[in-house]
Amino acid sequence: MCSDRFRTTDHTLNDGAVTLAVRHIAPERAARAPAVILMPGGISTGLLDSIDWAATRFARAGYHALSITYRGGSPEHDPADVRLAFDWLAMRSDVEPGKVAVFGMSRGGMSALRSAALIPELSAAISFGSPTDLLQHVRGVAPYAPGRYALLCQWLGGAPDEHRAFYEDVQPISHAARIHQPVLGIHGQFDMHVPPEQTLWMNEALRRHGNTRADVHLIPFMNHYADVTPTYQFGFDLVIDPAVAFLERVFAG
Repeated sequence: MCSDRFRTTDHTLNDGAVTLAVRHIAPERAARAPAVILMPGGISTGLLDSIDWAATRFARAGYHALSITYRGGSPEHDPADVRLAFDWLAMRSDVEPGKVAVFGMSRGGMSALRSAALIPELSAAISFGSPTDLLQHVRGVAPYAPGRYALLCQWLGGAPDEHRAFYEDVQPISHAARIHQPVLGIHGQFDMHVPPEQTLWMNEALRRHGNTRADVHLIPFMNHYADVTPTYQFGFDLVIDPAVAFLERVFAG
C-alpha cells in the first residue's frame, strides 16, 4: 500500500480537435504500476474534484489514477475521451503496458462500460451506480419524477420513443455482446436515483453473451452518492475496497 503523499498534477489532453482537462495522481513508488481511468458523473462536462474520492483511493492502493472530463454534456463521445486518456497513459514509461482499467460513477460508469466495448485494449471496467438500460430507466422516471424525466430527456436529446436510436447507441446494455473484459458492477441497494436493477440487468446481459468474468457487488443501505451509510461506515471506502480487490485479481491473472 502507498502513503497519502500523492504526486498530483493537472494536465490538458489535446488531439488537435478536442482539449480535455485531466488530473493524474501517481502512486508513491518508482516501479511501473497499472492505471485506472476515472470518469465522473453528471450531465455536463464533468468535474475533476467530484471523482477525487475515488482517484486518491486507487492511488493509495498503488495505481496511477487519471481522472478525466468530457468534451460535452452529451455522453455520445465519452468513449473517444477515454481513448484519448488511454493513449496518454500508454505513452508513459511508469505505467505497466496492457494494464489500464476504467472506472466510472453514474454517467461515468455507463460510459466506462461502453468504452470497454469500443476499446478492447482496456483491461477491465468498473461501474458504480450507473444506468445501463436508458430506455427503461428514463421511461421509468416519468411517472414519479416528471421534472427529472424532462431533465434526462433534454440531456439525451429527446424522449426515449422519439430518440430511440440515440438511447440504444449510448446505453451499455446494447453493447453487452462486445464487452469481453472482466466487469464489476457496484451498486447501492438503496439507490433510488438509479435503481440497482440496472446493474443486475447489465450483468445478466454480459453473462448471456458469454462474459463469465462479469460480477456484481451490491452494498446494503448505500445510496447513489456513496455518502455515509446507516451502518456508520464511510461509503467511499465501501465502493473502492471491492473495486481494488477486483483489479488485483484481474491484473494478477
